Amino acid sequence: MTIFDIDIQAQTVRVLGKGRKERHLPCGKHAAQTLTNYLKHARRKLLNKDKPPTDTLWLNKYGEVFSMQMLNIIVRDYGRKVGLKISTHTLRRCCATHMLQNGAHPLMVAEMLGHATLKNLSQYLQVTITDLKNTHQQSNLGK
Repeated sequence: MTIFDIDIQAQTVRVLGKGRKERHLPCGKHAAQTLTNYLKHARRKLLNKDKPPTDTLWLNKYGEVFSMQMLNIIVRDYGRKVGLKISTHTLRRCCATHMLQNGAHPLMVAEMLGHATLKNLSQYLQVTITDLKNTHQQSNLGK
């Protein structure tokens, strides 16, 4: 991502997925405020004065591109410290499942994840169907 992929006013971010597929995603007010603070303060300090300026949004402590590989390593290592086997993909799946369980429309979740069809969303929907069955079973209708 670059600094130009963020629209703080519209609270959206532009994301490129597999096959350079572009989509625009919402960015809540808390995330927008945090991004604003990052851009104004932290990112400026991270820029490497000995190198040409970069438009890359996320920088590491050396002022270089903060890679997905590094993010995966950090998430995995913090997970291990608390006894969890976790990855960035785990976080993605948990977020999608949480959204579906709390009423998000499956088509919108599929769009946010960059899935072309609902077929790819079936693993997440199964969790919510199980939850619905449990809720139904606990109600008077399920008895």
